[in-house]
Amino acid sequence: MRYIIQFVLLIVSPLVMGQAHWCLTDSLYQAELKNNPEKRREVEQFEEAWQKSQVEKALQKSMFRSFGGFTTFAYQPPYIYNVDKTKIQTIPMVFHVIHPAGFTEEIQHRTDEQIKKLVKYVNEVYAGISPRMHTIREGGVFTPIQFALAQRDENNNPSTGIIHVDGSGIGGYAENGLGKNGANEGQLKGLSYWNPNYCLNIYVVNKIGSGALAYAYVGGHGTVFMKASYAREGSDTLPHELGHSLNLHHTFEGGGEYRCPPDNNCLTDNDKICDTEAIKTLYWRRPTSNEINECTGKPYDGGQYNIMNYLNGASKRFTEGQVDRMVFELQHNGTKRNLLNSKAYFPPVERQEVAESCTPPGTKRPNNQANVGPANVIFGDLSYRSQGYNFDDNQYYLNHTKSNPVKFIAGKTYPFDISVGLNPHRVWVFIDYNNNGVFEDVEQVFVANIGSEKYFSQLKPEFKNYKITIPLNAVKNIPLRMRVVGDLQWTKPANPKCAQHEYGQTEDFAIIIIDPAPEEETLTKVGVNTTTPETTLEVKSTGNGVIFPKMNNQEMWNVKSPATGMLIYNTSEHCLAMNYGTEDQPLWRCLETRDMN
Repeated sequence: MRYIIQFVLLIVSPLVMGQAHWCLTDSLYQAELKNNPEKRREVEQFEEAWQKSQVEKALQKSMFRSFGGFTTFAYQPPYIYNVDKTKIQTIPMVFHVIHPAGFTEEIQHRTDEQIKKLVKYVNEVYAGISPRMHTIREGGVFTPIQFALAQRDENNNPSTGIIHVDGSGIGGYAENGLGKNGANEGQLKGLSYWNPNYCLNIYVVNKIGSGALAYAYVGGHGTVFMKASYAREGSDTLPHELGHSLNLHHTFEGGGEYRCPPDNNCLTDNDKICDTEAIKTLYWRRPTSNEINECTGKPYDGGQYNIMNYLNGASKRFTEGQVDRMVFELQHNGTKRNLLNSKAYFPPVERQEVAESCTPPGTKRPNNQANVGPANVIFGDLSYRSQGYNFDDNQYYLNHTKSNPVKFIAGKTYPFDISVGLNPHRVWVFIDYNNNGVFEDVEQVFVANIGSEKYFSQLKPEFKNYKITIPLNAVKNIPLRMRVVGDLQWTKPANPKCAQHEYGQTEDFAIIIIDPAPEEETLTKVGVNTTTPETTLEVKSTGNGVIFPKMNNQEMWNVKSPATGMLIYNTSEHCLAMNYGTEDQPLWRCLETRDMN
């Protein structure tokens, strides 16, 4: 019983006020780069694409200055970060609360309420409108990324997005938590784990070894581990770790408490973002803008407030460049793209199951280390990233058909792309268009040899811009099975639709084909003081305007169950704000802000 009481206090006690970050992300990231060549290649490709995107933006504004080559590129202020902030991108998340002993219904309820408040706070931080954050006028920024608790699991079962698990069965966990002499990550995931392509996994534990408060994996699957005492509203630990998950590094990357990070080229040094100043870890210090940053020789320029430093409660902002990189990660990381397309944060729906079909009987070489199997699969709005046979825990068959199906329109043509790991592959794709549970020859929509020039090697030239046209006579409005099969290039299975693998892997997906949309009906128009309205609702007046309800930031966020599309005038930001979210997960954003200074 001692452990139960202790865990709840860690979560709800108002005495735990420290905000310092001490995360293990840096050391884990460097270890991954050293020990995992595939991760290293993935990072290299991401950074190359990131640098290219930044150079292109600079070139568009005639701000490129060459010193003899790309590696000595100088990106000069003012920096260009033309991020589209009109589209809010929502990432579903699930919290796995690993208790050191059994838990009661009361403990579960208290913890759930704390986590719900934490998610609301995280969204306020990323929107730049938390009362603790710097507003736009104070150097803060709006991030078009929000987070939502899952409402259903991958099998379409209802969920609160908060999973409670008794971890006392893992030797050493109650006393030592996660880390040395305690549980390891694999053991925690063995207790509770969701597909990272479907939901972001957040683990709340009683302790983390090495004195760490939390850590996350940069890019990749982005799993976060954090101490229970920091899983609360007002703590910037989770916003910081989610930044790592979205491919942000510390602003002192390569430096530390006693030395400055390298900063000769802002696209390749430090955090690889040009509008974050080089800085040391600050911990308990809170320098003012009048003090000199010894890493730049100039007054501090907002870095002393950046969420990706260690600031003990002073974290108040991201920068435009950090927002650009987070959005870039969502666009270029296959797993993150899947999260954006996930239906996890929508309630369960009634739907039919796909027709049963044959299951591959296994693999002839179950202990092989070739890591053969599909990696990135992109087909219309279906965007899936897996890891190959070995990195998928030696699973030769993965059934994703219980996930929410992606819709396709009959008669329409969609781009198709697929990539694989290090070894040369042969890949087949089938779609059971007639839903009879049998993949017929005419239902093979793709077959190709894919080379191994680099990790996630793209299709050969003859398959570039490959497209698949959905037949008009396909069965419609019910889930259909799509099968992707990958094996080593030299294997020649007699029946790849359902053959035993030599080394590889089969993955099934669900798609739904629908009829083309009918032509839109003419909308009824309504006019006020006009008999010829040009829009659905038009107000014409030469003497009066329209006044929206006036609220400050706090009043706005206190509105209970605001309807999607609700408009208010925000007196804190002097802007017209709209709820882009739902009643349960409001996502307020200023349509336009006027500088009142």
